[in-house]
Amino acid sequence: MFVLASKMEGILVDKDRHPVPNVRVTRTWDWGWNSKQGSDVSITDARGHFEFPMLKRFDVTAYLPHQPQITLGITAEGSTGPVLLFRLIKDDYSDRSEMDGKPFNIVCQIDLTPGYNTGFWGTVIEVK
Repeated sequence: MFVLASKMEGILVDKDRHPVPNVRVTRTWDWGWNSKQGSDVSITDARGHFEFPMLKRFDVTAYLPHQPQITLGITAEGSTGPVLLFRLIKDDYSDRSEMDGKPFNIVCQIDLTPGYNTGFWGTVIEVK
């Protein structure tokens, strides 16, 4: 099995850092090696918390020499449409490689214009 995305947890907040509950958060992925794509959904709880499980897939052709490239995106349904919370390209199949071996915990601000923040593209304002 290849780890395409590590388990991740996040908190969605507004500009005053208040939790934003009941928001649909979607993780999308694109496995560049074989063009497989997918998505899953989480709904923020009363504390603004959302999470996604580890994403593992198997493809026998992925044992051939290649450079892994998995594009991950996290979006939230904001009041004016989808907001890009987070985007990165994962270049290996190791668990927790997105955060150099640390747990994948982020805080995102739903009403922030996406940009390059705290080392990631999106609205990440804190990495825990």
